Amino acid sequence: MEHLASLAGFFPYTCRDCRHRSMRRLRSAAERGSQARTDAEKEVVAIRAAAGRRRKKREVALYTLALLIFVVILYFLTRQPFVDGV
Repeated sequence: MEHLASLAGFFPYTCRDCRHRSMRRLRSAAERGSQARTDAEKEVVAIRAAAGRRRKKREVALYTLALLIFVVILYFLTRQPFVDGV
């Protein structure tokens, strides 16, 4: 049961005072990200985000090139052969 609840973001929590066990939702990433960060942490996050954008840009260019090559090959495979003066 706890495994299914963890898929939805709820995790078991036991109160230290009364030892009552319950399911608690973890804070969202937006709430965790709103905490104050140091300048070094902000710089690391910015560098990682820039690297992610470069990687995504490279992937899009690669897939676009592969699709273009596929379309060109498909075009030459499906066109009518040229027949000389019959």
